[in-house]
Amino acid sequence: MRVSTASDAGDPKSANEDWAMASESLIVVLDVLEQGGPTELISGVRAIEAADPSCMRWARNKRSDDATAVYAT
Repeated sequence: MRVSTASDAGDPKSANEDWAMASESLIVVLDVLEQGGPTELISGVRAIEAADPSCMRWARNKRSDDATAVYAT
């Protein structure tokens, strides 16, 4: 069993996705956490944020926010 919790920056639903897409995104998030840990996940989120400074592709209220992730197996 894989378990994760994350703040909004690591939450796959934060991009206003539908539930099916969010479920697929959660699997990707869990895979990244399993392979690279929370640091890898947060680094990936920061890269996505940097590539979208106008917040248009991934709608959000500000360019960057706090990021926390916990992963347990």
